[in-house]
Amino acid sequence: MAIPGYDPTDVHEITLEYQDDSPTVLDSSGHEQNGDGRSESGERDDAARNRAHVAVVADRVPDSVSVRESDRPVPADALTEPVELVGFEGVEGLEAIQLTLAYDPAALPPGASPTDVAVGFQTRTGPEQVPSAVDLERTTVTAILTEPPAGETIVAIHAVDDEELVGRIE
Repeated sequence: MAIPGYDPTDVHEITLEYQDDSPTVLDSSGHEQNGDGRSESGERDDAARNRAHVAVVADRVPDSVSVRESDRPVPADALTEPVELVGFEGVEGLEAIQLTLAYDPAALPPGASPTDVAVGFQTRTGPEQVPSAVDLERTTVTAILTEPPAGETIVAIHAVDDEELVGRIE
């Protein structure tokens, strides 16, 4: 998934997938970091689904940069399990980070709009919501940052401030 306005060849991508509840991490070249998630023919198994996708445009993205499951407790308003961003402090010349999380719309509170979803960083005071856009068809929420992330742990959360929402992805 390309970041709008950036050459796809400049984007380093990392995907955290779940297949039969086992996480698989793929780097930008499609090579596994943990587990497989692909059939012997190299095609994705239908049971595999993206839970978190991170795309980075920077001068240097170290090999240590990855995405993994978090062992932190799930925040009360979270619509996903927490995901850890690992090694991002080593990124040099950051231009943009695109974070995409798949979420469960059934986890929204009763009466909430399906577009009231945002990416949130877990901070000491709780999740910090960032401007986000929702893709209703794929049930994902995406945030594009031009500064380093506010924290290492991210979740999809029920958005409490409509001013922070970018809109819907069509």
